[in-house]
Amino acid sequence: MKYKMPDPNPIQYPAPQADILCFPQAYSADESAEIFELLKTDLDWQQAHITLYGRTVPIPRLQQWYGDSAYTYSRLHMPARPMTPLLSRLKHRAEHLTGFTYNSALCNLYRHERDSVAWHADDEAELGTNPAIASLSFGGDRIFQFKPKSGETLPFNINLQ
Repeated sequence: MKYKMPDPNPIQYPAPQADILCFPQAYSADESAEIFELLKTDLDWQQAHITLYGRTVPIPRLQQWYGDSAYTYSRLHMPARPMTPLLSRLKHRAEHLTGFTYNSALCNLYRHERDSVAWHADDEAELGTNPAIASLSFGGDRIFQFKPKSGETLPFNINLQ
């Protein structure tokens, strides 16, 4: 599987307390569809559960963590597991585009429109003070929302296609 290199000129979005760069042509529609199908079958998707207000519930998506170190968020522990060859290729593409180095991947599979992720800050200590996060989206269109933790402004939306 060999993919063409995209236009390296990102769209920069103004956002308080964050630098947001978007590479809308990082993968063609055909490449994205192929990658999405491969990710669905190649990754070891898990249904995790969290406890909210004393009740244990499934999180509304499937997920898996890949990286050299374990990761914990919201008291959910995810053990280290080696990156797959496909994830390594996606990581290298993100590194080439952004100039940052990435060491892990939290993969989320949204099976339908009811699957989601809640507001969160990606501020766990193991991510460091100013973590560089590359978010790759394959499959259906989604609205990706950002808002400052202070809540002073309305959410900022990016339509991922």
